[in-house]
Amino acid sequence: MHRPRRVLIMGFASLVFALAGSAARADEPSAPPKEKIHPRLAERIAKEQGPVAAWVFFDRKESRAPSDATARARERRAKVGYVSGEEDAPVDPARVRALRREGAEIRHLSRWLNAASVRADREMIERIAALPFVRHVREVACLAAPPAPTVQTPEKRPHAPSPRYGLSEIQLAQIGLVPLLDAGYSGDGVHILMLDSGFYTEAPCFGTMTIERRRDFVDEDDSVEGLLIENHGSQTLSVIGGYDPRYIVGPAHRATYYLARTEDTWNEVREEEDHWIAAIEWGESLGVDLASSSVGYTDWYDPSDMDGKTAPISIAAEEAVERGMVVVNSAGNEGEAAWRKIIAPADAPGVLAAAAVTINGDRVYFSSVGPAADGRIKPDLAALGSRVAGLLNPREGSPERRYGESLSGTSYSAPLIAGACALLLEIHPILTPDLLAEALKSTASRSATPDTLLGWGIVNAHRAALLPVVRHDPSADVSWDGAGAHDVRLQLSLVPGFDPPRAVFGGREAFTDTTALDSEGDFDFTCRMPADYPFRPTRYYFLFTRNDTTYTVPKNAPEAYYEIGDATPPRIAHAEIGRFPFQEWPAEVVAIVADAAPIDEGSVGVEYRVLPSGGKGTRSELSTFPLARRDDSTFAAFFPEPVEADASVDYRIRACDVNGNCRVLPAEGFFTTSLYSVAYALLYGNEQEEGPTNPFVAGSGAAYRIFFDLPERKDVRIRIYDTAGRLIREVWRGSMRAGARLSVDWDGKDGGGNRVRSGVFFLRFEAGPFTATRKIVVMR
Repeated sequence: MHRPRRVLIMGFASLVFALAGSAARADEPSAPPKEKIHPRLAERIAKEQGPVAAWVFFDRKESRAPSDATARARERRAKVGYVSGEEDAPVDPARVRALRREGAEIRHLSRWLNAASVRADREMIERIAALPFVRHVREVACLAAPPAPTVQTPEKRPHAPSPRYGLSEIQLAQIGLVPLLDAGYSGDGVHILMLDSGFYTEAPCFGTMTIERRRDFVDEDDSVEGLLIENHGSQTLSVIGGYDPRYIVGPAHRATYYLARTEDTWNEVREEEDHWIAAIEWGESLGVDLASSSVGYTDWYDPSDMDGKTAPISIAAEEAVERGMVVVNSAGNEGEAAWRKIIAPADAPGVLAAAAVTINGDRVYFSSVGPAADGRIKPDLAALGSRVAGLLNPREGSPERRYGESLSGTSYSAPLIAGACALLLEIHPILTPDLLAEALKSTASRSATPDTLLGWGIVNAHRAALLPVVRHDPSADVSWDGAGAHDVRLQLSLVPGFDPPRAVFGGREAFTDTTALDSEGDFDFTCRMPADYPFRPTRYYFLFTRNDTTYTVPKNAPEAYYEIGDATPPRIAHAEIGRFPFQEWPAEVVAIVADAAPIDEGSVGVEYRVLPSGGKGTRSELSTFPLARRDDSTFAAFFPEPVEADASVDYRIRACDVNGNCRVLPAEGFFTTSLYSVAYALLYGNEQEEGPTNPFVAGSGAAYRIFFDLPERKDVRIRIYDTAGRLIREVWRGSMRAGARLSVDWDGKDGGGNRVRSGVFFLRFEAGPFTATRKIVVMR
């Protein structure tokens, strides 16, 4: 399920030191080469002669080059709020060249994984693992068992094709597609990526199909036919998009297709997952909306790896979903095999894993079962996977031998479910992967009681299409008009036949009013909700009626609802005392307090208690003092009473808004600051002391002198960080004698001897239990 990337706002001190800690770990020596090689790969290369396929994962990217995604891909990413970042930048070419120098053959590069798949022998892999920028090396997984064999069951089927949908009508009707096809929907405008074995597209059922791109990731060319006997890709393509109405009709026969040959199912050499990963990245960058995959991978994995975050192919599939692609994958045909469980990438959280049922709606014995290794319900949805109608022999001249209804496996339930997704995307273009999954699951046959055999059950695309699709975020889509009303914006998609949509709203106690939703063109709607006061909470939901059936968004309103105004407590940011430079008592408490509603200034204050000097005795009773407003959001005050040296102070900050919503920081417990002997001091950059002041002019010949006092011999460590928390230079590390006005000089250079750029830097000083941080402004 897609979740928009979130920016975590932390207190300034927390941010600096969290990043600084990360930077410090990055500077530590990497793991020994042998520890970088996954145990299963180590065991394999110890036994096998010759090269094997392996993933090489890099530590970071040097390049920040923009993604080469098409405009269509960028539009799809924007729909889900995805912002391109480092994950979309190319793999560093210098790292790739280094692998080649070690003798490795490069197979594929993955931007999303920041990895290269290689073919290399044991000695090459061990040399590669020794490279400092290599995080780890692991095996490339191989294709799971071939598609389930044809099974003959006692299921009754009509003796003659239907006049409208040929042999396909039963499988289309079972998942609610016939009413949508009758209404004229057929996947028009939806771009679909097929990942499979060879595609022979000269068969008559593909005569009207729009194929935008072809790419063979096995043979690295643009011919996707494969071997003459390789029919699996052609068969799955016929199930979703074939069109020969006397015999078969695929639900998405007017969609635009991108064909990626990722497997050679008839080859004695089992094909590997890196072809699939390369193909999904290729299709995503071209702007496809939907991927249908009828392959999966188990070799070199254990069932315990099927947690959605271990297998590289599952990670890549989830990355595609994160970028707004809908991904449907066969759950697997392992139901009666030793493996039994779902296969990768069907284990990924956002991937719709397709199970197989019979005409009667029962699970087919071979359909893989869940749950995922981490306990999530898998598979997700089900469709026909036994005696499916489709293209049996693509190159046959006779229609009776070309088409049939004996295709069996989750390989064929997946394109049926993908076809349903395509029609829903055509009907509701604003659907995102998570909203589409929710619509399908909430209307499927087992929606009330999902299980690990068929998930939420057999798809009902017609019921799902009738659900209103609403995209609305109260935090971003509501504004106060300054004159007594909230302006509300939303995106809305409805099938024809609905009454005019409305919003229902009211205060804390009841929903008392309604207002119309006004169309602003395309899928944009607005409404206005009068309110007595901009910060008093208003609850609301959207109401839709069609043929005496009522729908609400959120579902189950009015018990569920949206809320605007302010019903949340203030946000408090605070840099703990003692985490910055040593401060003589009384210390000042400074807090940033912000909220959508006005702050109740009289509520902002500090609660504290004191543990006497040396930690002996009992803590004092809890006392309080107020913080005074310094500017729009800053509140500050000094502690009101003296405290002995070596004492400790526990404190916390409380603030409320005018609606009575309150917060205490920290949520549990207290901040604690321990006062050390005044003999500990970090004095530098002050006008009263020797040495340069801020700003420090790097390269002027003057050193930045750091003065400090030590009451006893201590191990001292002095480091310089930049504002991103990266370690720039360790100026000093070692034991120092006790003394006053000790000093260490920094020449304004980084660890490589280069002058640092102009900007803000942070100096971290540690001496035994004492730590302090100061800001340095550098000019060049």
